[in-house]
Amino acid sequence: MSYHSNLVLPALQTEKEQQTQTQNGSESSVWRFKGSDTAAKASSVTMRVIVYKLFDLCTPDVKKTLLPLAHGDPSVYPCFRTSIHAENAIIDVLRSGKGNSYGPAAGILPARQAVADYVNRDLANKVTPNDIFMTVGCNQGIEVVIQSLARPNANILLPRPSYPHYEARSVYSGLEVRKYDLLPENEWEIDLQGIEAMADENTVAMAIINPNNPCGNVYSHDHLKKVAETARRLGIMVISDEVYCQTIFGDNPFVPMGKFSTIAPVITLGGISKGWVVPGWRIGWIALNDPQCILKSTGVVQSIQQNLDITPDPTTMVQMALPEILGKANKEMFAKKNLILKQNVELVCDRLKAIPCVVVTKKPESCTYLLTKLELPLMEDIEDDMDFSMKLAKEENLVLLPGVALGLKNWIRITIGVEAQMLEDALERLNVAGNSFLPTKASSEYSSIKSLRFPSFYHLRFQTYINGFYASVPTLEFTSQLSIWFYKKNHTPYPSPVSLSSPSSPKKNPKGGQNGLLASASPRRSSVETKVVNQGTPKHKKSARSKHTWVSSCPSSHLISDLERIGESINDLIMWRDVAKSTLCFGLGCISFLSSCFAKGVHFSVFSAISYLGLFFLGLSFLSNTLRPRGMEEATRKELKLSEGDVLRVARRMLPITNLAISKTSELFSGEPAMTLKVAPFVIIGSDLITLWRLCAFGFFLSFTVPKLYSCYATQINRKVESAQKRIVEAWGICTHKKIVAGSIVTAFWNLTSLKTRFFTVFITVVAIRYRRQGRI
Repeated sequence: MSYHSNLVLPALQTEKEQQTQTQNGSESSVWRFKGSDTAAKASSVTMRVIVYKLFDLCTPDVKKTLLPLAHGDPSVYPCFRTSIHAENAIIDVLRSGKGNSYGPAAGILPARQAVADYVNRDLANKVTPNDIFMTVGCNQGIEVVIQSLARPNANILLPRPSYPHYEARSVYSGLEVRKYDLLPENEWEIDLQGIEAMADENTVAMAIINPNNPCGNVYSHDHLKKVAETARRLGIMVISDEVYCQTIFGDNPFVPMGKFSTIAPVITLGGISKGWVVPGWRIGWIALNDPQCILKSTGVVQSIQQNLDITPDPTTMVQMALPEILGKANKEMFAKKNLILKQNVELVCDRLKAIPCVVVTKKPESCTYLLTKLELPLMEDIEDDMDFSMKLAKEENLVLLPGVALGLKNWIRITIGVEAQMLEDALERLNVAGNSFLPTKASSEYSSIKSLRFPSFYHLRFQTYINGFYASVPTLEFTSQLSIWFYKKNHTPYPSPVSLSSPSSPKKNPKGGQNGLLASASPRRSSVETKVVNQGTPKHKKSARSKHTWVSSCPSSHLISDLERIGESINDLIMWRDVAKSTLCFGLGCISFLSSCFAKGVHFSVFSAISYLGLFFLGLSFLSNTLRPRGMEEATRKELKLSEGDVLRVARRMLPITNLAISKTSELFSGEPAMTLKVAPFVIIGSDLITLWRLCAFGFFLSFTVPKLYSCYATQINRKVESAQKRIVEAWGICTHKKIVAGSIVTAFWNLTSLKTRFFTVFITVVAIRYRRQGRI
């Protein structure tokens, strides 16, 4: 069974449900109640309606796994698992019993204080806990703010494209929706001139999403300042949705809209669902950035409080854990997630070059989506983006979100917050479907041009218009790639998120193709390549490896992803998540290490190991040579040589691992004060006390005990440490002879320690001082 079985999707109904209750139509006129259609209009513009409609078109008859790339929920994939600190914070609150009670409508004070501290890190005008309102996810924040602004004849300005929930809630609350454009030719910036043209005396607010969903851009400081100045001229507030502020993998830094609250009042919406990848925890907040108290004087604050009084409260358990979760937030914690997203973006953008009808206008630098434009003139029998998406769902069991759901017709949104292998399979299906939508002549000519393969140091980048369609023409553009990546046969496909076949049936690659390290080969492509080589185009000498040395120009991160998955398995093992498996490994390890303690004269060194292996091999060679019949020595003797292919195969496997090791080593020895304080003690201890055998033994026992014990007793340990620190500070504060005590301690240390220890202490002291100056202590 797939480990993606918890992916929430509508079930495919293959049989008509049996009627379990009797119905009598003649009695329907007796009852005086009926269902309300108040939410009908608002529901019609939600994203779920379109997504579920596409799911209904998928069928088991296609014999392909359903690939849901329309909605975004990376939490179901192991590579996007949340931080262990966040999980431990929830566990500690659960065990303490402090999260079992009701909470106030605005949220408990520790949670509001934690959010205020988190928001204030980038703000000059600080917010207080009284400016924070806790919500059931960011969605409830949208609902409460819009409902608080609703009044007769009022209108609100929403972006196009946009997150659909804003429009749905505005329609439900009776607010007129006026949409301003995001300009793709200007990095999806806001059309400020259009905003000023459409606003009037009844406009109450403008909503922005930064980082932007679905465009994936991050607004600059100057552009946000212009937004605030525009809002001030119009006399409206700015609602800034910043839930993706920790999901940025581009070069542009995130700038909170609250920085400009002195120009115009700002209501910030945030949450932990996207940054920590825990949408199911349902915790968000509303932050009022209003140093001039305009929102209070106009009654907006009171309206927000009143709306919260009649809506459900966020769970107290997660609120209690929020100080611990937000308190340990830093860039390093989100780096792994953002790196995977960046690699997925590069993968998708590179593969879409081979699909002429789907065009990437701008690479996203944030969020978990890629917005692409459909070239409808290149396709036959495709009316619009909805028609394109419906045919993909029906023919390929591939669900992509049509742009009409976001307010942008004839665009397609692809979710990148999934595993790389799932994207590979989806792009292969999109490639097949996209070419089938092309005119017959254009499709065949495009395939023949696209089939030209060049070594990995060439890119196929130059696009031109040929015979009514876009085609990639091979341009010999040299790029600095230092490795050659090969296709690998019979690569095991990824576990599918949802299987349309029987759960017990084995998952097979529907294409039956070659999915190697790049997972980009298929029977169709390999056959085309063979045909091109046989025709002599390109002209290369035909050899035993000529067929398999044509490779993609974009190295994949699958091997690194596999290593990360192994790391996750090891983490589960040492954290005793599977008690039986951890007990077995720990028991076998203990028996091995403890039994070695009773063996006398056991010493180990690398040189000894090599010597014994050499002696063993020499003995085997001597016996083999002795027992071999005379006259057969020369005939059976083979000269061992490494071929170029052997070296390349070894390099192919070792290069990603070596690069990963170099990356991690560079991170450990980066010179950052925080990392230096962590690494230096281990290095100094290892230089004197640690041998290879001791390292293995102590590493084994400590890895199976310390992480689990700390996760169970982290709160108590932190409390003891804080108490000890407090006592030391208090004792030092009441000391009346500080100079004498300090001098005595330094003198005693200097006389009782070696030169190396003195040097190391001075070094650590200097690092700690710099660390403190950076404000991290």
